[in-house]
Amino acid sequence: MSYMGDELVGSFVEDCREHLAHIEQDLLDLESAGEDADEGLVNSVFRAAHSIKGGAGMLGFNNIKVLAHKLENVLHMVRSNELVPSHDVVDVLLKGFDRLLALVENVDQSDTMSIEEALDPLNRLIAADGGEAQEVADASIQLESGSVFTVDAISLEQARRGGNYIYLIEYDLIHDIQLRDTYPLEVFADLERSGRVLDCQLDFAAVGSLEEDFGNRIPFYVLFATILEKDLVSTVTRVDEERIRNIESALEAGAVHLVDRQAEFGPYVLLGDGDTALLRFPEQPGLENAAALHQALLAGLADGRNLKLGLEEVEEADFHCLQMLCAASRQAKENGQELSVEGAVPPELRRHARDLGLLVSAEGCLGTLFGE
Repeated sequence: MSYMGDELVGSFVEDCREHLAHIEQDLLDLESAGEDADEGLVNSVFRAAHSIKGGAGMLGFNNIKVLAHKLENVLHMVRSNELVPSHDVVDVLLKGFDRLLALVENVDQSDTMSIEEALDPLNRLIAADGGEAQEVADASIQLESGSVFTVDAISLEQARRGGNYIYLIEYDLIHDIQLRDTYPLEVFADLERSGRVLDCQLDFAAVGSLEEDFGNRIPFYVLFATILEKDLVSTVTRVDEERIRNIESALEAGAVHLVDRQAEFGPYVLLGDGDTALLRFPEQPGLENAAALHQALLAGLADGRNLKLGLEEVEEADFHCLQMLCAASRQAKENGQELSVEGAVPPELRRHARDLGLLVSAEGCLGTLFGE
């Protein structure tokens, strides 16, 4: 990834060499110990594979990432006592790490080098174990631009253990990373202090082409497992909560779709997030932007989605706006969708709706929506 410069790639290679320097002896020690293997030694080898995987993912070296990831999966099985580090198992790991070192030493050509000979035995070890991980499907995460990356079932199952939440964090490579004078590898290191990075991907398709207008952001997605609540993840990462999604339920369904991430309808902003969208209202939604509100509500309820209304900024709304909310409430009810308000309804908006007779009962036009 040339924009990061040779210095960053060189630093990655040096880090990999340090991680791999004692791998052979550590693995042989694991074999000798068998079921009595020292936990610290297992963790050391696991962290080597995990760190290399993370760095390769950040820098876009796919073959290195894939091979390190499979080594990590097998080592996690050893670490959790699902797999004994027998001679055959250690032999597979040794050959995998040997190939990994060859990729690192030829990092610029690594994605053109074959990894199947090392990968196939690792996959056989994982498949032979079976267990709970086989009951979980791989998950496809579709980004805004249409790009897709897949997270394997083994990693998801391993990440769920220990009560972890699974978040998809959307960084902006320009504003969250470059303009803060940092690098993706440093982001990875910071995240690892409070959880585990499962995967990451730059969404290059979002950059556009020479025939299109350039945007001012490059999305950089990180799949992150941690015990922290979303607000604490936001504090740790300095990323707004709106760009941190708890995608546990979506992953169980086998797919996460990040379509309609943000759309603007005049002064209304629609944020799409899986099965539920959020529509933010301006301070004074009135007749002059009624057409924009109509389109925003239709888009928010499209494809059977539920819709939340962000009314916290509203200072004054005229009858046309409230009438349209009545229509949206009725349509959502008829279609079996959920229309709700995020947070509290501003007092002045509630009073205005009551004065107009729109809150006469729970069956009234806005009674249920406004919590009457």
